[in-house]
Amino acid sequence: MNYRNAIVSIVMTGTLTISAMLSSAPAFADTAAVSSAGIASSSASSAQGSATAPSTANAKISQDEAAAIVKAVLPVPNNAPSYASLQSDFGPMSENHHPVWNLGWQLGQPGEKTVGNINATVDAVTGTLLNFNQWSQAEQQSTFPPKISQDQAAAIGLSLIRKLQPETSQSVRKIAYPVVTNQGSLRGPFLYNLTFQRVVNGIPVPSDTFQIGVDGNGTITSYNFHWSNIPSSAFPDAKQVIDVSKAQNTYNHDLNMRLAYQPFYEPFKQNGPDIHLVYQPGMSYNQLLQPGPYAGSAASYPLWIDAKTDDWIDNTGKPVNPAAGSQTIQVIDPSGQDSNPPTLQQPLTADQALQIAKKYAGVDDSYSMNQSMNDYNGTKTYSFNWYKNSQPPQGPSMNVNVTIDAQTGQLLNFNRWNPAFGPGQKPPATVISEDAARQKAVDFIKQVLPNKTRALYFMPAPKFIGKFIGKGSNSQHPVQYNFSFGELVNGIPSDMNTVNIAVNAATGEIENYFHNTFANAAGGKVSYPDPSHVIPADQAKAEFAKSNPLELEYVQPMNADGTGPSDHFMLVYAPHATKPGEVLDAVSGAWVSPYGQSVSDQTQQATDIQGHWAEKQLQMMIDRGILQVVNGKVHPDSAITKGDLIRMLILAIGVPLQMNPNQAATFSDVQSGSKYFPYVEAAVNNHWISKGAQFNPNDNVTREELAELLTRALGYEDLAKYSSIFQVPFADKNQIANDFIGDVAIVDGLGIMKGSDNAFHPKQETTVAQAVVAIVKTVEIMNHKSASGPIYYIKNLQKKIEKMKR
Repeated sequence: MNYRNAIVSIVMTGTLTISAMLSSAPAFADTAAVSSAGIASSSASSAQGSATAPSTANAKISQDEAAAIVKAVLPVPNNAPSYASLQSDFGPMSENHHPVWNLGWQLGQPGEKTVGNINATVDAVTGTLLNFNQWSQAEQQSTFPPKISQDQAAAIGLSLIRKLQPETSQSVRKIAYPVVTNQGSLRGPFLYNLTFQRVVNGIPVPSDTFQIGVDGNGTITSYNFHWSNIPSSAFPDAKQVIDVSKAQNTYNHDLNMRLAYQPFYEPFKQNGPDIHLVYQPGMSYNQLLQPGPYAGSAASYPLWIDAKTDDWIDNTGKPVNPAAGSQTIQVIDPSGQDSNPPTLQQPLTADQALQIAKKYAGVDDSYSMNQSMNDYNGTKTYSFNWYKNSQPPQGPSMNVNVTIDAQTGQLLNFNRWNPAFGPGQKPPATVISEDAARQKAVDFIKQVLPNKTRALYFMPAPKFIGKFIGKGSNSQHPVQYNFSFGELVNGIPSDMNTVNIAVNAATGEIENYFHNTFANAAGGKVSYPDPSHVIPADQAKAEFAKSNPLELEYVQPMNADGTGPSDHFMLVYAPHATKPGEVLDAVSGAWVSPYGQSVSDQTQQATDIQGHWAEKQLQMMIDRGILQVVNGKVHPDSAITKGDLIRMLILAIGVPLQMNPNQAATFSDVQSGSKYFPYVEAAVNNHWISKGAQFNPNDNVTREELAELLTRALGYEDLAKYSSIFQVPFADKNQIANDFIGDVAIVDGLGIMKGSDNAFHPKQETTVAQAVVAIVKTVEIMNHKSASGPIYYIKNLQKKIEKMKR
């Protein structure tokens, strides 16, 4: 084991500096990495993708040495780690299958409350620091406004890369996308999530990255390093690739679009989300836009275009037919029924539901039972649980659950615990075939959902789980077959209406059944859009291709046997989403977010704020999705409405929108369907606005009304009532309504709102820019940490007045 002397100094004032005097080290790309403490591998594995079983036997770094590596970088206590484990492998995507040390420290004095922790992973062969994260209560305090900008955070992250992996720092680029985690709030903790990506020959390598978290104070909170052992010199030459236009033609030709129903989740909307029609690629969206070379399962592997052959290939580099990834619709019974279940004249009683449940449970008197009734959004259900605790030789313990819809009498859920999943169980002696199991599932659906056999279709899913390896052989026995079914609505797939069935591979019995429908989740009030008004598929195809252009990149294929990444990279063209998180609305043809506001609205630039006196604050609110950009404008000098002001204040402060979905509206003109409803109700619950008949959300807001709202948000409404104790330094103070005198004095004294020309202009309508600046200053005061300053004196004044009242 070779050590190099290192002098490490950590400066926690916005930057992390590591000064290391190292002897000459070989370039990272050609040999093992130099770790943070200057330890190099003496036997780095060069057998990428080896199928050798992971082991801890080849560990060359001791626990103490791994702890020293971490302590050289982070402010770790001198004591031993709170926990330490030697893991045989860093994971299935690891190239060299090295063992790793997982270490953790709790921060705080022994015997006292823990105030933070530090966790890190160190390669036990090379000594490379693979990742770390640190948390402390002090860092969780609000840090708005952040002491550093996004560019400064990126500089801190790059500085860390240069210190820990100096050779790689010359070949990375920062990924450009929004990286602030607390979007929608100006309160802390404030964190920048940064990704630095490897670049070879000017071409990105999406799988090789540094991911670094930097908080608003400039402290590095997390670090994750994933980098291939393959040197840049071994990457294929980019000179022989086909032109992107040729690959784009292949992409455009083979791309096909299909209609699908998708829920859109408006915050706290009553009766569940709305259903929209969207266009999706016929081949899996995950296949087209899978980030990096690795997929979560064989059913969602990424598809690329080989940059040298113009062929579609899968994640092993094997040519494939892209149409093979398209979803084939095969319904259970083309001549069957497609109708809603009839609603009973009267909901089932508990006893009636129990009799139906027993037909499916298959239990006798040896079982104990408990039951419950649930009523969600008007959907009433009965749930029954039978259980039997047994010990050998009487047999295994058993558990059966059944849920019945009280409105229709239909089975919603059924679950029978399979004892074969218990510890020490042997594989079944015989198993039924997959085809036989599928027929069992179909027959069960025909029994419990006879009204939906023409609408339910097979969905691709893992065919079996719970493999047992036969003793003395390589045979594998499935314990349970799983089948999933989607539902056609108006002839269009609706994957949110699903049926999942598990069949015991030995007995053929149905063990699990789950029927999930949006009608149940929304109390039966679901409306599916008419597909006759959608844009043409060719138009959708052109828009999708435009918003997901191809980019040349290096990818590392997987080994065909699934043992991990291969030993080479290849050049491919892959589509990259320019509108991440959005879907293509089939009616409007626009990209929209299924979670409320369009992501594009949050990230596009406003064309009417450049050079504006409030540009900094306006951009801050745009970046967090608080101030909405419409057609490239925010109209900073237009009057702000009451509804928009309340929404902006609630989001900026980060007030939780927690409310009963069936809660009655406080105001007759802000009902549950209004976009302002959750925000207005949150403001009422926090006593920022008073109850009344109407709220008038479209009315403009005067400056004195804004002063009252901000005073209430700060919690000083009681103090503001004592208007006689305040001196208002404005020439137009006589124009301020008596109810607002205290509010105006408080916001003026705190510097939240100032007048002009020695006047406050209380009746003047508040502009968007004025409201934004005042809200930003209000949040700054809320985040004030010192025990001095104006907020300190106001608090003491309020205490004195309350004491005088007593």
